[in-house]
Amino acid sequence: MLLLAWSASLFSVPNDALAVLIVRGGGGGGTEVGLLTAAQPLGAFVGSFLLGRFVRRRLRMRLLLPLALLSVAPLTLSHLAPGTTVLFVLWWMSGLGSSNNLPANAAFVQAVPAALRSRAFGVAVSGLQIAQAVGLLLAGALAELVAPARGVAAAGAVGMIVVIAIWVAWPRSQQPA
Repeated sequence: MLLLAWSASLFSVPNDALAVLIVRGGGGGGTEVGLLTAAQPLGAFVGSFLLGRFVRRRLRMRLLLPLALLSVAPLTLSHLAPGTTVLFVLWWMSGLGSSNNLPANAAFVQAVPAALRSRAFGVAVSGLQIAQAVGLLLAGALAELVAPARGVAAAGAVGMIVVIAIWVAWPRSQQPA
């Protein structure tokens, strides 16, 4: 469960780091940067609201891995996007997928004994922060080598591979889908 959360975070943050370069390269300004940077959080908000309000708990758990895949899959098309609007939609969809945190957090709380819960959450949050930091650092380094939108697409592709590997390796007894 932690590997899934950490890997989705690691591979979905590069777009935030590269939004300025992508927009500036296309001649855009601060409004476009703001829109792109807000796309994932807005998608996550909508996804979490819909998932928490209208989807039964059992189905939420079944959607855990497909949503994790959705959190990175749209990013793979970033290099094909002709403008800010299409990128906003792709990154919003990625945010929608990151609503997988809702069932993941619930499952994590249930899986960890109450006596160890605070320590376990400390490890989880620390790992998440490290994954985000590494993702941002790698995005910056990647932007030195390839066009920023290609860097986002590459991060999304590697993220898909990692999520699929976790999905395949997920214990059959706990398989949510």
